[in-house]
Amino acid sequence: MKLHSGHLSRTDALCVVGGAGKNRFLRQMIADIFDSKTYNIQHAGFAAALGCAISGARRILNISYDEAADRFVQVEQASSMRPAPENQQTILKLLRRYEELEKGAIRRPPL
Repeated sequence: MKLHSGHLSRTDALCVVGGAGKNRFLRQMIADIFDSKTYNIQHAGFAAALGCAISGARRILNISYDEAADRFVQVEQASSMRPAPENQQTILKLLRRYEELEKGAIRRPPL
C-alpha cells in the first residue's frame, strides 16, 4: 500500500477497521509503514455506512471532511498506536526490498 499511495496527501492518523483494526500487531505495522498514528473507532462494523453519512453531512452542512469527522467519528482512544522509532530502519529496508521485487515481477514477460 505504501508504495502505491504517493499520490495521497500526508496524514497525521489512519483509522484502521475490519480484521486489521482488531489486531494490535497489524495496527503497529501500519503505523510504522505509513509513519502515522493509527486508531480504531467505536462501532467499527459500521465504518462504511459512517463514511457515507460523513460524505452526506459534508454536503448538507457545508463543512469540511475534517469538521465532519471530528463531529461524528468517535475514536477509541485506547486503540491509538504511534510509529515506533526503533522499527523505522527495518521498515525502510523492507519497503526498498519489496519495491525491487515488484519491479522485477513487472519486467518479466507473462507465461
